[in-house]
Amino acid sequence: MTITIFMGILVMNYLQFIWFLKYKKFITPHQTTILTILLSLQLPLYLVFNVPFVLLVVFTILQPIFIVRSLKKWLPMVLFLYVENSLTIISWLFTNDLIGFLLKNGQISNTFYQQILPVSVVLQQLLLFILILIAIKIDQKYSIFDSINQVQKSYKLPAILLTILLIFLDSFKRLSVFFHSSIDFFYLTFLLLTLSIIFCTTAYLYSQYYQQQMMKKILYQQYNKEMEKITLSDEFRHDYHNILLSLMGYIENNELQKALGFISSVENYSKNLLEEDEYDQVNHLTIPPVQGLLIHFIEMCESQNIQLTISIPQIIHESDISIQLIDFIRCISTLFDYALKTNVDGQTSTLTLSIKKENQVFYFHLTNLENSSELLETTFNQSTHPKKKLIESNLIAAQKILQHYKETEFSITSNKEKFTLTFSFPIIP
Repeated sequence: MTITIFMGILVMNYLQFIWFLKYKKFITPHQTTILTILLSLQLPLYLVFNVPFVLLVVFTILQPIFIVRSLKKWLPMVLFLYVENSLTIISWLFTNDLIGFLLKNGQISNTFYQQILPVSVVLQQLLLFILILIAIKIDQKYSIFDSINQVQKSYKLPAILLTILLIFLDSFKRLSVFFHSSIDFFYLTFLLLTLSIIFCTTAYLYSQYYQQQMMKKILYQQYNKEMEKITLSDEFRHDYHNILLSLMGYIENNELQKALGFISSVENYSKNLLEEDEYDQVNHLTIPPVQGLLIHFIEMCESQNIQLTISIPQIIHESDISIQLIDFIRCISTLFDYALKTNVDGQTSTLTLSIKKENQVFYFHLTNLENSSELLETTFNQSTHPKKKLIESNLIAAQKILQHYKETEFSITSNKEKFTLTFSFPIIP
């Protein structure tokens, strides 16, 4: 196999990963364009200037950097690189590497090798494409990448070390091909596959553990809320007779204002008993990574004494999210951060979150407005510099993400300490 053919196969392999597995989920369209241009220029650069592998090396360096910049996480980057490497090894092992091994051991002639090589190259690309589709289906079923992406700890140093280890082992494997060392080649191939299997299996097990922990956390919080309601209910039932006697006393004495004030105090007393359980609303989301993010948001609101009202009237499935799930998570995470930051600045005391489906459209609505008249005033007096407002509040990140999808709407209305954040997109059946 000549260097030209070898580089051409690598370029096609990487292009498949970029456009079928990585596009929009791990890197932005702008980053995708840059990487595609680099790969496309590699063969012309070699043919004209006889400079091999330079742009492939640049691609190898930029690829993890772009993923980290896009996701702001280190572990998903490492997981992607190991998945990419293992799928490439498997697709080569049963095609190009197999006929190369047979040629080296004299099982096939050089003439037959040259005849079958084009077929092997095509089969390798096809096999890699099938493996990528299988990886996508597995990830969609078990939400492995999305669960790993929700890990709060960065694991930056282990991620860097694992990435360096992968690059070195893969480089040595390729060098063994040029030095015609079959033993080193198969040893390094086995080592890389084993390492990838161990890492991917660990990631899968962690994703399952993460999802189970989310369910346990929701059930535990629901249990605490129910026990609190039972305690309040018992106290209310114990005081019910005295409450009625006091109320009747005000009415008999024609002290209506005092009676109304007393009723208001009783209402405040029983407020926790009458409130809906926000953790019960979380159960309407069947997407573990989104559940985890929402639970974290609830806990942050509780720690900052924010009165949070959540409304999720329908069951929300992952199939209802027509944009990439990772982009959806990044969007709502940005909006949650904005709402919490506003409260840190002493400007928010209540928040209302609504997530619903209506007429095949998904709606997300987050506001600290308490009534519709306030909304009208806010909408009328919204900022005259919306882009500046978006940049200052970091909401520009959410807007940029949603701009990549058709028929997706994003709006922010704000006036001093009040705001309303809304985005929507069509549900694709």
